[in-house]
Amino acid sequence: MRKEYLIAVTVLMTTVLVLAGCGGTATPGSAAAAASVSTAASANSAATLGGASGSQVASSGAATGSSSVAEGYSVGDPDSMFQDGAGAFTPSYTEGFYGIWVGAVKDQDQAVKTAKELYSKGFESFMAYSPEWDHLNDEAYFCVTAGRYETEAKAKAALDSVKNAGYKDAYVKFSGKRSFTTIQYINYGQTKYEVSEDKVLLKNIGVKETKTWYPGFKDEENAYLMNLVLDKTTVFDKDCSVDSFNNYKAGDTPLTWFQRNYKLMNEDPEEYIKYGPALSGIFEVGIDGGHIEMYFGSYWWD
Repeated sequence: MRKEYLIAVTVLMTTVLVLAGCGGTATPGSAAAAASVSTAASANSAATLGGASGSQVASSGAATGSSSVAEGYSVGDPDSMFQDGAGAFTPSYTEGFYGIWVGAVKDQDQAVKTAKELYSKGFESFMAYSPEWDHLNDEAYFCVTAGRYETEAKAKAALDSVKNAGYKDAYVKFSGKRSFTTIQYINYGQTKYEVSEDKVLLKNIGVKETKTWYPGFKDEENAYLMNLVLDKTTVFDKDCSVDSFNNYKAGDTPLTWFQRNYKLMNEDPEEYIKYGPALSGIFEVGIDGGHIEMYFGSYWWD
């Protein structure tokens, strides 16, 4: 990484704190008690689908910097976390929904293409990431449903219309409760923080969803603003490369690593940037109720 960039970042962070995360693009851990899916004829249907992850957020989210979300909004329920431009919230699917699943693949771009195709045919499509939901496949798949329904009866009533649209292997399955939501938060050194012995609060930080697609999805940095908290229960995911944490020490938790680097940044900035500003970057995390449950990865800007 370029030294002149690192020095510039340090200057910007005189009184602020920027979170770093763990390196690599680790696959998130499986959702608790994830249920395997019944086998179907098509390799792109029930055999790999297992369900879907993610719940739909407001179709036209607030523009960057135009809204904020108070601590305590359920991030396990992004439908109430992400606010649209009119200040309204979409219905919640945190407790689960019945989907009409049409396919599941490992390639996210391919799944997005399928979801967009469904939408063009008049369906409220949604692409989901399976590990996020309790009753879906704990192996990571990007899954596509032609709508989300409150009851099994409503989903089954719409099933034929999906099959008649060319998705012959479509079937109905309940997602189960949402365990976490995968997002990225981005820090440039201008976010306000509160650091205490027990927790760190990131105030009105820019975030974006990374493992979903739906009509109106905002695929951009800082698509929304929200508050995030990490504390003693926050962990590094089992696949997270902690070696990419500058100034990481064996046995660190995200909280202890963060606190030590925050102190170093304020008391000895030169030492802090010796190997790069540890608290800067783009971070992929799993969140629930405004709480950071786990860190999946961290990245530097291109």
